[in-house]
Amino acid sequence: MLAEITDCPIHTQACHIHFSDQTKQLRDIEFDIQPKPIQQLVPIHLRVTTGSMPVTQISVEIRGYNMDMGKNITRLQAKHTGIYTGVTHLSMCIRNKMVWQAVIKITSKGILYKIPVRFITHKHRQG
Repeated sequence: MLAEITDCPIHTQACHIHFSDQTKQLRDIEFDIQPKPIQQLVPIHLRVTTGSMPVTQISVEIRGYNMDMGKNITRLQAKHTGIYTGVTHLSMCIRNKMVWQAVIKITSKGILYKIPVRFITHKHRQG
């Protein structure tokens, strides 16, 4: 697993992630969650852009970081070359502030890359 991405402002914009693959080639991917702000119990749209990186499978697994919320695995589908999308939702949490970890799982040339990204949701009060 690659080092956790903790400086990604996913709550306001897409994350740009840089890493070296098994052949030491620098890879740039982009990860985005819409709509913003990210909320619980509403459909959220996931998008990963991989550029020229060859991909055989890609998914995003979201888990509660500070509370067990179970696994939420979304397999992304190719929308265009190098652009993968999927829709999911986050479970409701009773905490006002919930920390989540999304792990982007990319299989490329038989190698599985796991890229963890941490983000926070805040409980929105009705009325």
